[in-house]
Amino acid sequence: MLEQGSKLMDENPKVVIFSTWTRFLDLIGIALDRHGIKFLRLDGSIDSRSQDRCLSDFSTSLNTNVLIASLQTAGAGLNITCASIAFIMEPHWNPTVEAQAVDRLHRIGQTKKVWVFHFVTPNTIEEKIIHVQNKKKQLAQSTILPTMDWRELLQEILSS
Repeated sequence: MLEQGSKLMDENPKVVIFSTWTRFLDLIGIALDRHGIKFLRLDGSIDSRSQDRCLSDFSTSLNTNVLIASLQTAGAGLNITCASIAFIMEPHWNPTVEAQAVDRLHRIGQTKKVWVFHFVTPNTIEEKIIHVQNKKKQLAQSTILPTMDWRELLQEILSS
């Protein structure tokens, strides 16, 4: 992975860092500033006109390759095909929120392979959230594939 990661960074890709928490976006911004990495930020505190300007600047800038964004704000109705790498900084309890955010990179017009990296800290609530996400996905599949016992899956989700 390190070799592939190094290769990806050599290509100077556009990167989107997603987080549910705006305070975490603040901390990520501080870390990027300390390392001299230019970035733009997209969250619910800015109006739609400013969001459009932010995305336009991100897609056209040769010097700004990082966008930090809230999952909820960047997860609906946006086109971020200029980016090819996404970091999901923590799992969201609803896996479709993460999927919708990543789908902003997988839109018509995307010409590059999209890489998605999920950060999960071992032995934390994040692992439990991942477990619940997987069970929710199985439950959704059980509505399509009748061989799965949806009652058992639902009970397991509720007891988590």
